[in-house]
Amino acid sequence: MSDHSSLVSSLSSQFGYSAYIIDRWLRLWGPDLTRQLILRNETPLTPTIRVNTLLSTVDSCNEALSSQGFVLTQDDPLLPLLTITKQPFSISSTAEYLSGWFYLQGKASLLPVIALSPQPGELILDCCAAPGGKSTYIAQIMANQGSLVCLDNNLRRIPSLKANLSRCGVTNSLVYSYDFRRFKPSLKFDRILIDAPCTGEGVIITDPSRKKSKSFNDILFCSSRQTMLFDHALSLLKENGVIVYSTCSLAPEENELIVTRALQQHPDLHLVSAGLDKWTDPGLEEAFDFQYPSAITLTRRTFPPKHNIEGFFIAKFVKEEN
Repeated sequence: MSDHSSLVSSLSSQFGYSAYIIDRWLRLWGPDLTRQLILRNETPLTPTIRVNTLLSTVDSCNEALSSQGFVLTQDDPLLPLLTITKQPFSISSTAEYLSGWFYLQGKASLLPVIALSPQPGELILDCCAAPGGKSTYIAQIMANQGSLVCLDNNLRRIPSLKANLSRCGVTNSLVYSYDFRRFKPSLKFDRILIDAPCTGEGVIITDPSRKKSKSFNDILFCSSRQTMLFDHALSLLKENGVIVYSTCSLAPEENELIVTRALQQHPDLHLVSAGLDKWTDPGLEEAFDFQYPSAITLTRRTFPPKHNIEGFFIAKFVKEEN
């Protein structure tokens, strides 16, 4: 058995991963970074809440929760995010939660919305919206001005999406349960968020079942579906409109490859800065002996051991005017 095969067998057995994941991570990042990623995934993230400024402020929310024994810190003044360092009881049972003052949400999932940069008065589409973490944040940044269309093809997830929008005081949203690939409205959108269904390697830190729940065939399936989602989203976008594509996958086939295909097939599409350099690293320029175009460095990745958040990929595009 080769040293590589022996290491794959050892790490996958010791930490409960499918061998193909460890094999791919070793080929992508080498032994040291792979070990760092595996070990970071063994320690849960400290929980965080996003303060909903439609109904409260960071200071007011912090003060109200602190009076009940919670200890919270705002680690980044640029984000309405509070880290819970002490929780005397479930924070989701507080009156402040039930009143929509905050949303239980990790930092990584805020980044695609920050890249989207929604503006008050615009027509915006969140095409994989449930359960509503990103939708409610979009509405928050829009200050409930304009229109937000929230789409999800899973009817069972719609009640939670509607409940979260209502709880957070969102009044500018329309909710549809519909297969996005067949969604053909008469209006075109200023901005579209595609938080695409994926294999979820980046969220093993919060969902350890992902260590073994997917196969390499799932990566290929998701990659094909993600391409179809992106192509259809582009047909719904206004000229000079913005698309943000994101996943919580670490697989380049679901990330950099999707971006490369999009750029090759749509000459009117351009990658632009996502404005996330403070919290992220550039996308991979090479993976599995495939060289991606130089523009791929405009895409962004988070790496759990380095950024202390879930693993996300984010790419921001602008559709050129004809």
